[in-house]
Amino acid sequence: MKHIIFLTILFVTYFFGIAQEKETVLSNGNYLQYIEKLKKETPNFNNLVQLGEILQQTGKIKEAIKAFNNALKIKENDAVKIKLAKAYKTINQREKAIEIYQNILKKQPDNLLIKYRLANLFLQNKAYKKSLDLLSEVCKKDSNNITILYKLASVHLQLKNTKKAIFWFRKIIDLDSLHYKSIVLSFGKNVPKIKTKRQYRLFFGTRFKNKTKRLNLKPITS
Repeated sequence: MKHIIFLTILFVTYFFGIAQEKETVLSNGNYLQYIEKLKKETPNFNNLVQLGEILQQTGKIKEAIKAFNNALKIKENDAVKIKLAKAYKTINQREKAIEIYQNILKKQPDNLLIKYRLANLFLQNKAYKKSLDLLSEVCKKDSNNITILYKLASVHLQLKNTKKAIFWFRKIIDLDSLHYKSIVLSFGKNVPKIKTKRQYRLFFGTRFKNKTKRLNLKPITS
């Protein structure tokens, strides 16, 4: 029994020491030093994941992808797959990121975060219907999340579902009126025919009349 306790303490101390060393090195900005240290060590799952994380933080995305893939060859791990998907997204290899998220969803069909990230990727790929389907599923479970509602409204705009977009934009305003200016700017960017304060009020209703007076509704060029 004492032997088991001793080994447990040794194990915890070892990994705590590694984590502490990593934090110390990174807080000092010595990324290259730590990367070289990990590269020299015998490759194992934990080392490769740490290496991938640091490479990702320092902008060495292709090297990070290689490290994550090597880690996954040793052990299947969905958390690492998510890191890999993020890395692929960073270098605009969205199809690979989509494939990873879709495979995770097969095992975790109720994972709302994965659905949301997948919906974002479809949105960036202009696959608006796929994005809408996923965002609608997420919204059913998390109907008061401003970020999700904003994406949902934005996808409806892309699909020319103006009335539905307005419905969701109004709900965002009901939940948090601080988002009003962002919503107005979204409409100004996506619906060119809305150019005056009066037209905004007609779209969003007279209850927003006072708020529109405070907005600087200049044409959006970016």
